[in-house]
Amino acid sequence: NEIGALQLKPNQKLPERFPLPAPASNAVKYVSFAPALILGVLLLVNFLFTGLTSWVAEDEDREWWGRSAAWILITIFGWIVINVIVLWGAQAISATPNRLGVFLGEIKATRQAKGLLGAFGGVTGLVSALLAIRSKLSSKFGEKAGFQWLLVVVAVVFFVLLAIIISWVLVLIGSQPWAQHVTAWLLGGAPEQIIDPNSWRIQLFVVVFLTCVMLLFGIVIGFFINANKFSLHATYRNRLIRAYLAASRTIRRPNLFTGFDPDDNIKLGDLSSDKPIHVLNGALNVIRGEQLAWQERKAESFTMSRLHCGSFKVGYRPSPQYGEAITLGTAMAISGAAANPNMGYHSSPVLGLLMTLFNVRLGWWLGNPGSPGAKTWRRKGPRYSVGPLFSEAIGNTTDHYKYVNLSDGGHFENLGIYEMVLRRCHFIVVSDGGEDPECAYADLGEAVRKIRIDFGIPIEFGTMTIYPRSAIDTLKTPGHNCAVGRIRYSVVDGADAPDGIIVYIKPACYGDEPRDIYEYFKTNPTFPHESTSDQFFSESQFESYRMLGAYTMEKFCTDCDGDFRCFVRDILKRHLQMEAPDWLSELLDETKNKVA
Repeated sequence: NEIGALQLKPNQKLPERFPLPAPASNAVKYVSFAPALILGVLLLVNFLFTGLTSWVAEDEDREWWGRSAAWILITIFGWIVINVIVLWGAQAISATPNRLGVFLGEIKATRQAKGLLGAFGGVTGLVSALLAIRSKLSSKFGEKAGFQWLLVVVAVVFFVLLAIIISWVLVLIGSQPWAQHVTAWLLGGAPEQIIDPNSWRIQLFVVVFLTCVMLLFGIVIGFFINANKFSLHATYRNRLIRAYLAASRTIRRPNLFTGFDPDDNIKLGDLSSDKPIHVLNGALNVIRGEQLAWQERKAESFTMSRLHCGSFKVGYRPSPQYGEAITLGTAMAISGAAANPNMGYHSSPVLGLLMTLFNVRLGWWLGNPGSPGAKTWRRKGPRYSVGPLFSEAIGNTTDHYKYVNLSDGGHFENLGIYEMVLRRCHFIVVSDGGEDPECAYADLGEAVRKIRIDFGIPIEFGTMTIYPRSAIDTLKTPGHNCAVGRIRYSVVDGADAPDGIIVYIKPACYGDEPRDIYEYFKTNPTFPHESTSDQFFSESQFESYRMLGAYTMEKFCTDCDGDFRCFVRDILKRHLQMEAPDWLSELLDETKNKVA
């Protein structure tokens, strides 16, 4: 039977007229683009079907087809990019010595390998350096988009080079006789049937087998590696304990070799019950959060005190039992864990993957204080590390998992005002020591914004007269180190509810400081807003900061003897040189009568 125009007669030689390329010579192209072309046809059918059925399909149907088209496109581009990097990149490296030989003469493969490893080390060093100065530059330039893009581009380039080099190394190993014999021995076949120097002829089942072996090894090793201890957290925590907690112990017995004394650390639940209660601020990372309104913040507030640990979003657990009696040192290190793959609103998918790869992890995993952690909140951390590490790498942290990822409180709100307003504290003193050379009040603005969004409570400040050093020479009004604001609890709690007072203190120099402070200020352009990434203070640097803080507070605290009402009145009258507003006078008088 004839099949129309497609009938092939014996005298027609279609394959000779239109020869198909040899499969072997185009294997890499086929693997890279053929699946994508097939998916492209499916995508075209998707578009045609959606258009042809537009009169009868519902909105839900079009939404389903639109989302499926998006995932097909993602798969197409992902498949092409990954295969081009892995397959074409390895081929390019293998061909480089031959191409260079045309211009430079014979180049040995070993020299080529050394050059590649050197380039790889250089890129690694560059990425590490950028990560190390990230906090310094980001705050100095106000988290500008340009700098963030620079970090992302460098990280992407690093991963591309890493994938290319790994692929090239695997091809070299696979073409070696010893690798052929080892693989043949494992699979029970002849070496020439398993692998040969041509990478396109590697047997598929060999690749699948080796992949399964590596996955099995990773799964097994995950039971032996502690996700918390296998990080930089312990190194950071031990030094914080030695620097701060050990300083209050008159009798210490440190290890002669390490200099650490385990008795320096204490359990958080054993802290004194005397007021004020020490509350440590942390962030619970929810990079994969389900609330669309939180796509910027990507974290929740998390607090730790001698009474309980947790947050009002997920719940609280008693500190003496939480995390096998969490210690003050651990809580302090969590509160200061600035470098972490998941960092709240600072998070970046590419940098998170890179930081996990290099184990730049200061955060901590603990049981969820809420209902998902009913069986885990007493544990020190996850018993199996693969899941948590993978979640950190791909930004899959959430508050619905049985374990939560905790990091620096600044990844949610850096001043701790949020939790104090939640507790309805009526007298709040805030010391803002963040790097803010232009006095943009970024941390204060972030706190005020989130408090208004989450609690509906406005915080009002008058004119802020704290000035940056760039404006000192042109000041028309005296500069100050503080401001007084009003916390409008009455907006939410009712007209009869008393409002709160917030005193905001920020370091600044105007020329009336002691001469040693002013001299350091004039000779160091970034003082007193040097980056917190500077962990090695000189003697004069440390003393200048200490004395500036002491001098500033001495101006506020004169003869008040711990009386907060006197403290506020003195700030207004002697420092800000203004009378207390009516609302503030009434609030101070009302508080005085209640105390009496």
